[in-house]
Amino acid sequence: MNYSSQKIDAPSYPLISAIVLSYNRREDLQRTLTNLLQDSYPSLEIIVVDNASIDNSGEMVHTDFPTVKLIQLNTNIGIAGWNEGMKVASGEYFLCLDDDSYPLADSLQKILPSLCPTKILSLKIVTPSGQLDSPYFNTSFQERTFIGCGVIIPKYIYKTIGGFNQTLFIYQHELDYSIRAIDKGFSIQYVPEAIVCHSRSRGNREIQNGRDRRVMYYMTRNSLIIVLQYFSLQKIIGRIARILLGRLSFAVFSGTFLITVKAIIDGLNQGWKYRNSSTIVSRKTQEFYEYGKYAGSFFCDGLYGFKRPKFLNK
Repeated sequence: MNYSSQKIDAPSYPLISAIVLSYNRREDLQRTLTNLLQDSYPSLEIIVVDNASIDNSGEMVHTDFPTVKLIQLNTNIGIAGWNEGMKVASGEYFLCLDDDSYPLADSLQKILPSLCPTKILSLKIVTPSGQLDSPYFNTSFQERTFIGCGVIIPKYIYKTIGGFNQTLFIYQHELDYSIRAIDKGFSIQYVPEAIVCHSRSRGNREIQNGRDRRVMYYMTRNSLIIVLQYFSLQKIIGRIARILLGRLSFAVFSGTFLITVKAIIDGLNQGWKYRNSSTIVSRKTQEFYEYGKYAGSFFCDGLYGFKRPKFLNK
C-alpha cells in the first residue's frame, strides 16, 4: 500500500505534528501510520523517529509512506527520540505516540476546544478491547501527569522547558516532564473524549515469569532519580523510604529481587550524580506532588508493584 497524497492544511485547524517513536516493531508501526493517514484531522504532519531498528522499519516507511518524515537514528536513545522529532516538527502542537499507539477516528477533532499553548493535553489511552490502559485514570491523576503514548505537548512548552529527560531512557519520563512543566506555571488537562488505542505490542519486552524485567528495572530506577533530582532534602527521605520498602517487598513476593536491587543501586547513584546539576522545584510544585502516588509511592499497578488500594486512588 502506497500513500502518496498530501493532506491539505485547513487554516482553521492548527498544525499538529504527530511524532511516532519506533523501535523494531515494523508491523505495529505500519498499522499506526495507516491509521494516522486515514485520520479526519485536516492539518496533520507525521514524523517517525526510528531508534536504530534492525527490522527494516525505515525501509518500510520509505516505500509505503513517502509523505511521512523519517528520522533514522544510529543508536537507540529511548524516549529522547521524541526530542529529535520535536526539533524538526513544524506544528504548534506535538502529538507524541509510540509505534503501537494511534488516535481513534475523530479524536483529534475533539481536542480542538482544549488546545492551548500553555497546556499539556493528556488523552485517554485504551487497549484494542476498549479497556483503560492504566488503572489510575481519573481527572485528579491526569492533571498531574500523562501517559506518553498519547499526549499533546504545545511547541511553546517544549521551547520553554525542553524535551524529555534522556537520563531516564524509558518509563517515568511523563512524570519528570510534568513536574518540570508544572513548576514553570503550565498545566495539564485530561481530555477523555480524545481516545488513543494502545495495542501494547509484546515486541522489545523482556518477559520473565509473566513480568517485563525492563519495566521492573526502569520504573524503580527512574522513580528514585526523579525524587532525588527535583525534591528538597526535607521531602525525599519519606519518598525514598516508600519506594525502597514497596519495591523490595514486591521483589521478594514476585521473584524479581536481583533486578530490583540493581535498579535501586543505579537509581540512587544516578540521582545523586545529577542532583547538583538539576534544579530543585518550588515548594508549591513539591506540594502539588506531595501525595506519594505521583512521586515516591509504596504502591504500583499490581503487576510491577503491590496494587494501590482503591480508596487511595481518590
